[in-house]
Amino acid sequence: IAAVRTQRGDVLRLVGIAVPALAGASAVVGLLQSVTGVTNASAVYLLAVVATAFASGSVGAVAASIASFLLYDFLFIEPQFTFTVSDPGEWLNLVLLLFVGVVVGELTALQRARTEVARAREREARALFRVSRVLATRSDTLAVLAAIADSLRTEAAMDRVWFAVARDD
Repeated sequence: IAAVRTQRGDVLRLVGIAVPALAGASAVVGLLQSVTGVTNASAVYLLAVVATAFASGSVGAVAASIASFLLYDFLFIEPQFTFTVSDPGEWLNLVLLLFVGVVVGELTALQRARTEVARAREREARALFRVSRVLATRSDTLAVLAAIADSLRTEAAMDRVWFAVARDD
């Protein structure tokens, strides 16, 4: 049940970030092309891809890239409001948008994952330091077991921790 809840949360996060980011990117592209006369503002969609990838990882990066490809084709490529492309040069732009979107999104997702790993390692290092400090400054082993158990329970999100101590220990 927890896995289903996590997957549902991941999907909701993906949709919650991707939809507004892609809608905003579409609005900006529309403004750039109609007001300023920019002929190909498709690169604006990369911002939506990066935001989605940062929030929801690789799956979000690929989904946002595909959605960007389809949105730009549907909204801005002649004939508009179809998925037909009349100019072969526009195919190149669309394929490049898709390719660059996937690559940039994957790189963003990879950086996000590395950041999470670094934070986990930092938490682990701090916990190990606290345990080693408690052990180094102990008066006797039994006196510090409660502090070590507390640290393990907190850092490893355990329900309970216990130690077995023999007479010789």
